[in-house]
Amino acid sequence: MARTKNKSSSRSRSKPKRTREPIQWSRLAHRAGNFAFVALVLAIFIGWSLGVGPLKSRVMAGQEAPAVPRIAWPALGGPFEGTWLPASSQRQLTQIVHANASDNLFDQASLERTREALHRTGWFVHPPTVRRGRDNVVEIEGEWRTPAAVVRHRERDYMVSGRGELLPIDYPVGGAGPAHRVVMGAEFGPPTRDGRSFAFGEEWIGGDVQAALSLMATLRHHFAGSRVWEQVAGVDVTEHRRNGRLSIVTDRGSRVVWGAAPGAVTPGEQTTVQKLERLAHLANGATGRIDAGARRVEIHGALVYVDERAR
Repeated sequence: MARTKNKSSSRSRSKPKRTREPIQWSRLAHRAGNFAFVALVLAIFIGWSLGVGPLKSRVMAGQEAPAVPRIAWPALGGPFEGTWLPASSQRQLTQIVHANASDNLFDQASLERTREALHRTGWFVHPPTVRRGRDNVVEIEGEWRTPAAVVRHRERDYMVSGRGELLPIDYPVGGAGPAHRVVMGAEFGPPTRDGRSFAFGEEWIGGDVQAALSLMATLRHHFAGSRVWEQVAGVDVTEHRRNGRLSIVTDRGSRVVWGAAPGAVTPGEQTTVQKLERLAHLANGATGRIDAGARRVEIHGALVYVDERAR
């Protein structure tokens, strides 16, 4: 008798259960990051496409706007407002900016040309800062040289700084007015480039002008606002190249022989302090004058000498 297949045993076999895979959070985060990056790139591209037109229009409008000079003029200082720079010099510097700074916002080379042209005027100690601001305003700032005196040469008075650097202003004799003391008798003329054009910003050669400016600065420092300083019209350096002596020129054309420049030591001469005391004594004397009413007075030696014959 044949054996029958046991169907019940085969049915009793159970199918293996499916196990749920754990969520791969790192993989999901990676996919989300990729999606966010693509969305960001798309947003930037769309924003750039929409904004490039107006941006170009604004840039082109700025390029076409004329450059407007704005120069930080040297201030008077103290309680006073305004600038000591003459109006004629202000116009000259403004014209230099107009002539060199283009209207193109991106033309950096024109700003460099402007910088160099302004420095060649002699007004600035160093090449000034030149930059573009809003609305195509060209802003200029720098350290200014200040006038100290004029040097008389061949019927012209040339303005110089306290170090004897030539400034771009000159006058006919006496045209600068009494406020500017005069250096007389300089051995050399104003500095030039190649013997032709004036070298503004360069020091006057020879050393005699600097010696005179040193004496003027000393007198101004000690006697500013007093009758001594008011009577000083300038300094004569004619004898400086021969014996190192300087002479104060008074407002009446008299000479007060000072001697060597302040700080220079010469045998037989009084000190700077002693000479200053003698000037004050003369100004407070009977005549009220540093020249004692004479044409020549010497204060540098052992005694004060007044040339009575030259009254």
